Amino acid sequence: MKKLPIIFFAAASISLVACNSSQKADSKDSVSTTSQAEKEVDKSIPYEEAKNYFVKNNVPSGEVGARKIETQEQFDSYFGPAATMGENGMPTKIDFNTHFVIAILSPETDLKREDVHVGLSQIDSNIIVSFHEHLGEKMSFTTRGATILIVDKKYNGPVSLQETEEDHSGHDHGHDHSH
Repeated sequence: MKKLPIIFFAAASISLVACNSSQKADSKDSVSTTSQAEKEVDKSIPYEEAKNYFVKNNVPSGEVGARKIETQEQFDSYFGPAATMGENGMPTKIDFNTHFVIAILSPETDLKREDVHVGLSQIDSNIIVSFHEHLGEKMSFTTRGATILIVDKKYNGPVSLQETEEDHSGHDHGHDHSH
């Protein structure tokens, strides 16, 4: 599975501001400032992307964004298995005893989902999901995209979504959408 560790601009900015705004009166203050700055630095969270699931038709179209799912029953209310032919055709197995899921639900669209960039980071106990979905050509039907991330429970915490947009210069600009 593909893992994309991404360092978030917002978290890096917060860390830099925290480091630059601290006064270093003596070496004792310098040590405590360093340990405080280390607590604020974001840490990448490893994940596995679940494959071969679809968003169920009974999930309201207005339900978009990141959702933390902690049980099989919750998961089954959002997703159904979509087995396909071939070696990797079975849905990814998820053990909710040791893992939880972060599901990113996209709105229904008639545009082809071409590329998705995802990263997970933890700042203190908060999990930040960085997400960018690139849509391409128009299709003759609508579909509802979802990205399903399987995360070890040792990284447990509240989840917030930071959608990023690419501008023409190739730089991303983040927008925070907590759910």
